[in-house]
Amino acid sequence: MLHQPRGGSKGTVANIDIAAKAILCTRENLNKLYYHHTGRPLDVIETVMDRDTFMSPQQAMDFGVVDSVLDKRAEVEKS
Repeated sequence: MLHQPRGGSKGTVANIDIAAKAILCTRENLNKLYYHHTGRPLDVIETVMDRDTFMSPQQAMDFGVVDSVLDKRAEVEKS
């Protein structure tokens, strides 16, 4: 699942404003990371990140957020 950063804040208006700016900065940085690593246009990343986006393993691989999907664990050698 992909989604934007979330947070809650209490206190004065100034404290809430500071927290909101920090969340917006985190969202911008996260979107840039997804843009860089997936090769998707930034507007597509922003749309996907705006709401919870659930993906199957294949969809996540096609989108570029995972490199491969393992269907079986490797055997562990017992000693």
